[in-house]
Parts: sequence; structure tokens; C-alpha cells
Amino acid sequence: MAGMSSIAQTIYKIVILLLLVPVGVPVSRAGSAEGFGEKIRKEEERFAETKERIEASEEKVRALRAREKPLNEKLEALTGRLNALYSEEKRVETRFTDLQRRLHAAAARQAALEKELRTLEKDAARRLVAIYKLGRLGVVPLIFSCDSLSEFLQKQTALEAISRHDSAIWDGLQEKKRAHESVRRQIAQEKKEKAALLTQLRRDRREISEHQAEQAALLAAIRADKKKTLAHLEGLKASAERLEEAIKALKARRDAERRHRTSGAFLAAKGDLPPPVDGDVVEPFGPYKINGHYGTQGFRSGVHFEAKPGTPVRAVHGGEVVYADRFKGYGNMVIIDHGDHFYTLCAQLADFYTQKTDTVSAGEVIGIAGGVSSHAGSGVYFEIRHHGQAIDPMPWLSKK
Repeated sequence: MAGMSSIAQTIYKIVILLLLVPVGVPVSRAGSAEGFGEKIRKEEERFAETKERIEASEEKVRALRAREKPLNEKLEALTGRLNALYSEEKRVETRFTDLQRRLHAAAARQAALEKELRTLEKDAARRLVAIYKLGRLGVVPLIFSCDSLSEFLQKQTALEAISRHDSAIWDGLQEKKRAHESVRRQIAQEKKEKAALLTQLRRDRREISEHQAEQAALLAAIRADKKKTLAHLEGLKASAERLEEAIKALKARRDAERRHRTSGAFLAAKGDLPPPVDGDVVEPFGPYKINGHYGTQGFRSGVHFEAKPGTPVRAVHGGEVVYADRFKGYGNMVIIDHGDHFYTLCAQLADFYTQKTDTVSAGEVIGIAGGVSSHAGSGVYFEIRHHGQAIDPMPWLSKK
């Protein structure tokens, strides 16, 4: 049946066997007891296979956890690197603020120096002009302006001192101006380097954030896969428990096998059986891939007919109803015993019009379609079994 895992199908087979176990045969029938024992052995083998699948799922969980651990560590390292970049960016911004403050202070000092320079340049220029003119006229004006030689020498000495003082001030101001210009260039260079560093920091932060997002997405996918695998594992374990209980029940009922009818009528009808419902087969008998279960292959034990809800579902051959109730994963289900260990099953019914122990005829309405399969939509699921083993229904059904 579509959408059903192999373990669920195995459990289903066990339930079918429980339903189809013949009763009323004396314990002394050694041949029947031996045949039933063979069935129990096969179910025990299936139980062992289920345990192997559980171990495989547990191994997958361990592998996923192993992949998850280094990703967690890498994410922690990326987060630490990102935090370090944030801290470095803050330090660069603090340094930049200090540089800006120093630059403003230097600009203020430069403006004061430029003002002082302009004032001194004017004064010095006037003095230099006076000295120049005095130099051109020689000492004659100085001689005639003095009353004595002593006064002349004093004035000459004073002029020379003033000249030297103005020259020293001028040289000092020029030196200050050159030093200030050097500081200004240094600050501008540091500002440029700071801007480049900030750009690099932001680029690194962006790249790390992107890488961090990729790692987080991968980790989320692994965790989702692990969660799905764990859920699948829990389902396998629960199924294994039910399978074990079913095996115990089989063993408890091995002496209650029922004598079957041996008319051969069902076998004689092979190829002429009418389909249980009007509709096309949309899911065939046999193996199929289970989506979302890591490439696991399942096996469909019957076929799925497409049918609108409410379409009548009919018995393909006469027989005795041995099961008419709801079954988990199949919805409402009817099983008919046709003799010679042949059984047919119709599932996904909206309702059924028969009950256990009823005798039905070929073509008799036993229910109506309406169940919904997770893969194939509305319709009816149909199986034929012989000695509890599923067989392909298509060669048995009429091609008309």
C-alpha cells in the first residue's frame, strides 16, 4: 500500500495472519501444527530484520550527531571571530574619534599660528624695510640724529638686536608652521588608514555572517534529519514491540487452526474476477521508494484503484467475511475468506455494509469508497493473499 513503510507492512502481515488463522482443528494434527510453526519461524525472521533496521537507524542517528558536533564548534568559533571583529571595529572607531579631536585641536592651533604669522610678518616687513633703507643710506642719518658717539653706538646696537630678534621670531614661526603641516599630514594619513581598516572589518564581518548563516542552515538541516530519523526509529521500535506481541499471539493460537474449505472455485476463477470497484489502478503491486526515508524501498502488497468517494465496492468472489472493522493505516477494511487459503482485502472504505462471519456472494456490495491515501488520493486499496502471502492481483482480475 502506498505511503506505508516496510515495517508497517510486516506488522500488517502479522495481523492478517492472526485474522486468517484457522480454528477448530484438533491439536493432534501434526502437519498443520508444523505448517503453523513454519509461519512463526518466518515472522521471527522478520522480527530479526526489524531489529537490524532499528540498529541501522540508530547508527544513522549517531552519524548525524557526529556531524552536528563539529558544526556546533565551528559556529561557536565563527561567533567568537565575529565578536572579536565587532570589538576591533569599536577600537578603530574610538581611535578615529581621538584622531578627529586631535585634528580639530591642531586646526585651531594652526589658525592661531597663521594669525600670529600674519601679524609678525607685517611688523617684520616694516622693520626689514626700515633696516634696508637704513642700510642704503648708511650711517649718515644715524650720525646726524645722535648728539654723541655714545648715543650713536647705542642706537646701532639696539637696531641690530631688534633685527636679530625679528629674524629669530620669523624662523621660529616657520618651523612651527612646518611642524603643524607635518602633524596635519600624519593625521590625514591615519584617517585614511582608519577608513581602510573599517572597510576591511565590515567586509570580514559580512563574510563571517554569511558563512555563519550557511553553517547554521546546514546545522538546522542535520538536526531536522536527525529529528525525522529519531521519529522513524521510535516508530520502528514500537512496530517491533507489536510484532513481538503478534508472534506470541501466533504461538498461543497455533493449535486453534480452522479447517478450510477446499472447493477450488477461487483458483478456477483466476483471470475472470471482476475488479472490486470501477476505476483505474494508480498504484501497482510490488516494490516502491519511500519518499523522505533516506532512499528506503518499500513493498506494496496490493493495488490502489482510483474511485470517487461513495462508489460501491463489491466482493470479487463469494466467501465468508473474517474481518470488518477499522485498521490503523488502512481505514475501514473488509477481509473475505474464499476458501483454499485464498483471501481478498478491501481497504480505505468510507463505510462497510457487512460484518464478521457474514457470507457474501460475488458482486455483492460490501462497502463504499471514500478513504484517502497519502499518495494516491481517494479510492480503494485491494489485495489477494494465499496462505497469508500477498500475490499480484492483476493476473486474477478480468481484463474486460
